[in-house]
Amino acid sequence: MPYIITTRTFDHEHTFGSVPFINPPTRTAVATLDEARDYTFNARVNDDGQIEPLPAEGGTVGPLPDGTVIEVRPISFGALASRAGFAQFSDERPHAEIIAAFNGAQS
Repeated sequence: MPYIITTRTFDHEHTFGSVPFINPPTRTAVATLDEARDYTFNARVNDDGQIEPLPAEGGTVGPLPDGTVIEVRPISFGALASRAGFAQFSDERPHAEIIAAFNGAQS
């Protein structure tokens, strides 16, 4: 099952009063939970050097010291195909092509 990883960061140089602006989120699709765990590995290491778990249903990592929050959510390949601009359930493209198209559309 694929996952979408959404990263939200803050622009601490530009503020509204004392509140920093939120940068547009970045989204990356990966094919498996293991890839999602690898992608978020450094952010999941706590102050004691222990690795925080990332369950199959996904979850939230953070906020990190700079305020960054990373959300990992499962998504069906049909829904991912739709977000990549393909027909949702009638599309028979290889999964790698759907992920590449989604990630390409995010840049």
